Amino acid sequence: MEQAYKIRPAHWLTQIVVPVIVLSALALLFGLWVGENIFRTVLIFIFGAMALLHTLWTVRLRNRRYAVPMLFYLFSALTFAAVSADLEPIVIVLLAVSALLFFLFFMLQLTGRKIKWRQREMLELAARVVDTASNGYTDRPYPLGKVEADRAQLRDFAQFLLKHTIAYPVFSTSGLVLVLPRSMTGYLLGLKKKAVNETSVAFSQNGEMSVRIAEKDYSCYREQLTFDQLCASLGRLMLDFLELYKEDRQGEIIDRLNGLRFIV
Repeated sequence: MEQAYKIRPAHWLTQIVVPVIVLSALALLFGLWVGENIFRTVLIFIFGAMALLHTLWTVRLRNRRYAVPMLFYLFSALTFAAVSADLEPIVIVLLAVSALLFFLFFMLQLTGRKIKWRQREMLELAARVVDTASNGYTDRPYPLGKVEADRAQLRDFAQFLLKHTIAYPVFSTSGLVLVLPRSMTGYLLGLKKKAVNETSVAFSQNGEMSVRIAEKDYSCYREQLTFDQLCASLGRLMLDFLELYKEDRQGEIIDRLNGLRFIV
């Protein structure tokens, strides 16, 4: 029998299909209100901005999968630009078909969990071994002792976690902090630079490890789990991933995350 989720999972219908329908309806109403020409200009700007954003994702994460949504947004912007410029119908059709194809590839990546923020999976995996519900939330970091890994290994491991959007690494003179935010957008854009009010796993320069779970993330669980056990479990999970990475078994890390079948 499949184990019930301890964190509240989101259904693909409410996370993908419903937002697409709602946004499409709002876009249609907006287009009727402002007129066709202004509406196309707004769409060109939005799709162009999203293309630039996903270009940044592709470069910062060093993950070529993000080129798929980037190309979808790019061809969408070019399609509307071609209509506004009154180009030949064949050009418009080719651009529109290209946008549609990359949109389908984009949806396949989302439903196949190829590109997504991984925080909720990490919180769920950490909670699965916690079987008591007492001693609720505290904002203090939980110490876990020393880690057997050198700085180069931790740096490479951090880059792997960033590439697969499992954690965002923050390096400083005091050590390394692996931030597990709900969204990495603020960090990738440089708007956030510290692990303030975020769930994180920290490694000091002398190898001491500590875990902090943010109150907003702790509240996502269905019940009040024993906090010390939850922090220790998250720390052990990160150490398990580190050992798998050191043994060149990175695929097993992704398999464990995908095994939960969270869509977004």
